[in-house]
Amino acid sequence: MLPWELRGYAPQISGIAQTNATVTVSHSGRVIYQKKVLPGPFIIDDLNQSVQGTLDVKVTEEDGRVNNFQVSAASTPFLTRQGQVRYKLAAGQPRTSMSHQTENETFFSNEVSWGMLSNTSLYGGLLISGDDYHSAAMGIGQNMLWLGALSFDVTWASSQFDTQQDERGLSYRFNYSKQVDATNSTISLAAYRFSDRHFHSYANYLDHKYNDNDAQYEKQTISLSVGQPITPLNLNLYANLLHQTWWNADASTTANITAGFNVDIGNWRDISISTSFNTTHYEDKDRDNQIYLSISLPFGNGGRVGYDMQNSSHSTTHRMSWNDTLDERNSWGMSTGLQSDRPDNGAQVSGNYQHLSSAGEWDISGTYAANDYSSVSSSWSGSFTATQYGAAFHRRSSTNEPRLMVSTDGVADIPVQGNLDYTNHFGIAVVPLISSYQPSTVAVNMNDLPDGVTVADNVIKETWIEGAIGYKSLASRSGKDVNLIIRNASGQFPPLGADIRQEDSGISVGMVGEEGHAWLSGVAENQQFTVIWGDSQRCSIHLPEHMEDTANRLILPCH
Repeated sequence: MLPWELRGYAPQISGIAQTNATVTVSHSGRVIYQKKVLPGPFIIDDLNQSVQGTLDVKVTEEDGRVNNFQVSAASTPFLTRQGQVRYKLAAGQPRTSMSHQTENETFFSNEVSWGMLSNTSLYGGLLISGDDYHSAAMGIGQNMLWLGALSFDVTWASSQFDTQQDERGLSYRFNYSKQVDATNSTISLAAYRFSDRHFHSYANYLDHKYNDNDAQYEKQTISLSVGQPITPLNLNLYANLLHQTWWNADASTTANITAGFNVDIGNWRDISISTSFNTTHYEDKDRDNQIYLSISLPFGNGGRVGYDMQNSSHSTTHRMSWNDTLDERNSWGMSTGLQSDRPDNGAQVSGNYQHLSSAGEWDISGTYAANDYSSVSSSWSGSFTATQYGAAFHRRSSTNEPRLMVSTDGVADIPVQGNLDYTNHFGIAVVPLISSYQPSTVAVNMNDLPDGVTVADNVIKETWIEGAIGYKSLASRSGKDVNLIIRNASGQFPPLGADIRQEDSGISVGMVGEEGHAWLSGVAENQQFTVIWGDSQRCSIHLPEHMEDTANRLILPCH
């Protein structure tokens, strides 16, 4: 199992939404993540660890307003065990816009890491795209144990554009990452990159060549991200900073600080208070600052009433809200508020409803703003997994954690992993987000099985590697429950403990109790069974063609 310092780092993206908004995350012009968020601060923490570089974040409000900012997704490269080699190969055609059309240019890339010493690895890679773009990288990664992990690498790139000569340049990068167990810090990451004037990343090369725009040439990037819980105060702090300079554009700085904690005041328990500050500054331009404050109090059974205030460079918003949880799968909320820069002071009312199903999360929301706009939107967030054993929609699985496909012999609506995941019409369920490199247990909820359904070996305990798709088949039956008294031709009962098996499959479905009593679950009408005891002694029973009332005992002859 890789220690924390040696794993990839996927960034948290935090921001503030003023309405029921859509957050879109793009990398090199390609959308990699999209999610509906409620008014107020949001945090996205389930991006794939393979994402690296600068990410563009767009927050689209219901009234059409758009807020854009950037975050850095730096990472400390994984280290490799001494003497081992890890590699990754990729080939394809690039896509330079949000459409599905690819360019008529083929690229090939590879990455290699070699465990030179027990805590030291050398790594590098190549990227070749046609005759016009070539790049190579070489670096070293060092695990410093309790001091954390760091890496340093150099990338060389050569770019050929239609109207210019070859442009060749170098880019230098330093990353540092540490998990502080003593203070329970969630993550601390610092990254620095410097690129000379004629260095082009592959994304920058494609943007310049195919989109016919004035691409920005990165000069220097500094990023810092820190998360820190303060347990005695029930307080969580998160901060990040991104500073970028360009060879042909103004420098920019984006910073965010978020704090949230829970307190008890008198008879009021679990009062939630959160605050957030965001700022974006472009050189020679005014700062865009946003301040957010929220207070939420529990009310009734599962409900919460809240107030939040948001102040930006252009407006101030006040909002009262009510949110309620119907059960573990359904929740809803309503809010009303005022906004200073909108017609009629931005008087508006909003509502939302969320439903979590085995096939993903469903969301519907709507807003009415007086003399301004009205909107209704709906979204689904989930995943789809297909293997040679079957296919199923399931809850979102966007990280690289393992997932487990469970087959129940075509029996539908069997609850797996509590009541979060159910088998579909074909008897397939997928359990996402299973822990990697450590034992994990997935169990059928036997207390919530459909009537007439029986599942054998209902607990799965395995260990999966990162990114694995596991598969397990659970012997399941669906039918009726019957109460039997079994007698042979002479009126005697089979001995206590005799095994009852399906005649066609040989699967054991029960055993004989005292005085020939037996209880069978998940059986079908007109089905045949074999009763076995002793040294291969046996007889057969045959269920009737019609069993309307299975509560009454059936007396069956055993031939």
